Amino acid sequence: MVTWTVEERYGGVVEFWSVRLALARIRRLGFPRHEWPDRLQELVLEIMAFKFDPAKANGANKTTAVCCLINKRLVSAWRARQRYERRIARLRPDESYSDQAALRLDVRTALANLPPRERSVGEGICRGQSVSEIARALGCGRATVRRLMENIHQRFAALGLDAWVLS
Repeated sequence: MVTWTVEERYGGVVEFWSVRLALARIRRLGFPRHEWPDRLQELVLEIMAFKFDPAKANGANKTTAVCCLINKRLVSAWRARQRYERRIARLRPDESYSDQAALRLDVRTALANLPPRERSVGEGICRGQSVSEIARALGCGRATVRRLMENIHQRFAALGLDAWVLS
């Protein structure tokens, strides 16, 4: 396995201080070590494309501008990573349910056994419709839709699937 130092990999492409700064910020923000090379490569490409214009810098020097660029890109990547992890956690609330095929079958069975009106509400929820939109489609009030949603939640809870229904 060949190992490269940062100087060997990016020497001459961008200034070394900017690469060291990027690597320090990657470490500081707590990115996993296996992601460092990818993050660093993305940042080097950004730094290469960056053109410092002193007229637009409002008194800042090139070092400050590059530091801001690095921070902005890394914080954006960090927030995207946090959103992704929250989304995954929301999709897997019960880690003990390891057999995903069985879970899908249980959820489909529960949905199929709902009365027609509750099934329509469930379908609307799956399509991402709001309570008002579902009420309009069914020709009823929002309070009725909320009651039907509570019935669905109770049916799922009775089957042990309540963790899969958003409150």
